[in-house]
Amino acid sequence: MFSSIKKKLQGILTASALKKKSNEILNRLSKDPDNKIAGRVSASDLREHWENWHNDSIKDIGNANNRYDQIIGLRKATIEQIEELSYTTPVVTEKYSDDDKKLLLEHLNKDKDYESVKSEHLFRYMYAQTSWQVLRYISHEFDDASPHDWTEYYKYLSDTYVEHVYDRIIKNIKGEEGALDELEDALINTIKQKRDEIREEILNGSNYEYNLEEIEKEQQAEKEKEEQEEAEEKQREDAKRIATKSMSNSQLQDLTEFMIGRYERIRNGELYKIEDYSPVNAYGALEVDSGIMLIALSECVADYETAKEGLRKVMWNFVKSIGNDQSLLGKSLGDVNIEVAEEIYNIKQENEESGWMSDVVLIAIQYLYDIILSDFTVEEQREIGKYSVNMIDDTWSVFANTKNVFGYNLNTEGMFSSK
Repeated sequence: MFSSIKKKLQGILTASALKKKSNEILNRLSKDPDNKIAGRVSASDLREHWENWHNDSIKDIGNANNRYDQIIGLRKATIEQIEELSYTTPVVTEKYSDDDKKLLLEHLNKDKDYESVKSEHLFRYMYAQTSWQVLRYISHEFDDASPHDWTEYYKYLSDTYVEHVYDRIIKNIKGEEGALDELEDALINTIKQKRDEIREEILNGSNYEYNLEEIEKEQQAEKEKEEQEEAEEKQREDAKRIATKSMSNSQLQDLTEFMIGRYERIRNGELYKIEDYSPVNAYGALEVDSGIMLIALSECVADYETAKEGLRKVMWNFVKSIGNDQSLLGKSLGDVNIEVAEEIYNIKQENEESGWMSDVVLIAIQYLYDIILSDFTVEEQREIGKYSVNMIDDTWSVFANTKNVFGYNLNTEGMFSSK
């Protein structure tokens, strides 16, 4: 009796007081017509199940010896509800299609019936959502809750981590593996580590002012500023490109000499190497270079047709310059074959938003080493993808040097380095 009175004097809630207060808060929440979940939990046979769920989460809080420990206990219980919401929300909302939900839940609950697991996740979601709200009200009474405090930040980290994990699981089940899987795994581990670090700091009493809405506004403003700057830069480049209706003899000569130098380096085994191996097809490597040059030319001259004509002139002059002009007898500029270059250009167009260089290099490796990726297993393709990254610097130098000829000053050293 005395212990109970002493706790009350210290502002500490006993276990029974916590249960009573939780039920009072739920009653208030359930009267809000917009709070349909609390209303459903309160007005049905779910209430008893929720009380068991909620009381389990707060069972140790009433045993705290001081107000600080009780506040930390409330934080710990709130974190548990946040994590529960992170794990259940994606499978009870429209985050995934019904088929993807089924794949995910059957994978996570191999020994249970899908329909029962689906129903279980819905109830867990409802209970966690209700408990989270109740705990927040209690924390307010302890002066340990405010808009945009640590709960917003922690929920953001927890939601982000779980969504990445779930996306990865679904992709693996479907066999949709890609060259960026290892990068995605590293991202997942980083997010989890950050979430765990923040959890530890929260339970040690730290707080975080994290107004996600304001942050998103700032990010949007920054994004709009960057887009405006990019648009202005594009206008300047477009104006510069439109002015270039054709390539000067000096530019043609510079590009021809560059291609001659590249061809010699390719033949000497200096470019596009995989460990100690050099491309088996020197002409294939030259075709890759011509594709990258076409991409750069398309950004420097008036239009794509002008870029193709310019590339044909460079390749025509290249053949003459290396002493193979006999092969041009009876031929015209239109006979210069740039089909591979056009294919590489199309790959760039299809992958422009996601970063085209790595995709181009992955295709280019087929021409360099006379291979067909589809002939290899998924594991072997992944290994090839890793090796192809090492070739990005060699490829980028063609792009940058071509742009430099037209006055676009790009740094050719270390760009897209795999190191």
